[in-house]
Amino acid sequence: MTLTINISPEKEAVYQALAHAQGLSVEQWLTQLVDQAAPTQAETLMSKQNSTDTWEEEFDVWVNSFPDTPPLSDEAVSRASMYPDRW
Repeated sequence: MTLTINISPEKEAVYQALAHAQGLSVEQWLTQLVDQAAPTQAETLMSKQNSTDTWEEEFDVWVNSFPDTPPLSDEAVSRASMYPDRW
């Protein structure tokens, strides 16, 4: 696969220096960076999915822990009952 990225000349010089310091070409150095980052990203995605599933389960348990209560009447939630001095 060929990938083209546009970077500033300053960054290009830094990347070339870093690659050269490791005895690599810029392409090899960037490939190495991507290979190191990719598994980490995949693990992050998987852990997010697992944590989402866990969160949903824990949320369901929390919701179900509350007692069933009847809904409030229309009178209880009317403006007139909340602000009796304004009506």
